[in-house]
Amino acid sequence: MRDPVVVKIFSFGQKWGFYPNGPDDKTLQFIVDVRGKIPDPAEHFPALADGTTPEVRRWVLGQEGVGEWLDRLVQTAEAWFNEAYLGGYEGINMFFMCTGGFQRSVVVAEEVAKKFALWDTVSVHGPIVTHVTMPLAIAQKMATLKNSTPK
Repeated sequence: MRDPVVVKIFSFGQKWGFYPNGPDDKTLQFIVDVRGKIPDPAEHFPALADGTTPEVRRWVLGQEGVGEWLDRLVQTAEAWFNEAYLGGYEGINMFFMCTGGFQRSVVVAEEVAKKFALWDTVSVHGPIVTHVTMPLAIAQKMATLKNSTPK
């Protein structure tokens, strides 16, 4: 029996200049830009409401067509996982990108992770979720709020 495939899921924001390194020969990797599929929720919520906030999650997941799109995305991720498992790869990296890496990509990463968490732990190790640029977005938003507060 082979070792489980390590599943790593990342959210990130394009505006921060982060871009994933290419995979090695033991890891499959794919990148999904969610900006064209999900409207930006930023104008509907307080500045520090990120993609882990229940209200933001409900809003993102409630947008027209997002549920069906996520179902197709998970099917694609499952196909990539099967390729990794059957192909002898050690891991699969999934990157989800939006503008700031704060709301939309976070919600999608968390939703995909929930699906993989239900899988057989004999074949899956993880998922390990990392919100790469969310700390940068939070720091920027906090600084902006601080600087806009009257003294």
